[in-house]
Amino acid sequence: MGIRDRLSRLLAEAAADAEAIEHHGEWWTWGQVQRTARGAVDALDAAGRETGARVGVVLENRPEHVAVVAAVIASGRGAW
Repeated sequence: MGIRDRLSRLLAEAAADAEAIEHHGEWWTWGQVQRTARGAVDALDAAGRETGARVGVVLENRPEHVAVVAAVIASGRGAW
């Protein structure tokens, strides 16, 4: 099982109320990560960026960016 499969599984199966990311003393749950990732995939779909498309992400030290990177990898987008 590769990283894409592992991230897909986490985004689909992790308990929504489980803590996932600590940022400045606040916890993001897996539910928050999953909703943000779903939103990113929906936006990519709406933009016509299919699986295999190259996608760039401008990163900051924020939980939202972790969720978006996970979504891009799990959905098979991005350049590897």
